[in-house]
Amino acid sequence: MNRRTFLSGAALFSPALAACGRGPKKGQPSPLMAGNLETIREQYRSALLDDIVPFWEAHGVGPDGVLRTGITDDGVPMGDVRYTYSLARGVWTFSALFNRVEKRRRWLDIAHNTARFLMGNALDGNGEWAYSLDPAGRVLLGRFRFPHAD
Repeated sequence: MNRRTFLSGAALFSPALAACGRGPKKGQPSPLMAGNLETIREQYRSALLDDIVPFWEAHGVGPDGVLRTGITDDGVPMGDVRYTYSLARGVWTFSALFNRVEKRRRWLDIAHNTARFLMGNALDGNGEWAYSLDPAGRVLLGRFRFPHAD
């Protein structure tokens, strides 16, 4: 399993996707039903740690140590725009990898650099966030406030 087929395997876990023709064919058992949970877990762990994460470490981090938010399947940057939502997801992902999988300093550095970039550039003094930024941290597209429950 590689990063291009990683998500297609998610259909194995969803009856809704299977019903739409994106999962196992009718009459074929999913690997979960066949009792291969440990095998599937190892396949996904290997895809994540041996392919997806190293790919993003090699191609998805800019020279400033901050995540890029658009790269092709070949690792070529699709532009310089940094989208706030994608950066925030990247902070969560690399923090979770560090805290839940292994204490790799590289993962912590990516999360830290990206969080510092976000907090220093995307959030203004009124609690509003930029939608997108350039690599220097200049706002490219608007500000918005996340709704919150009172």
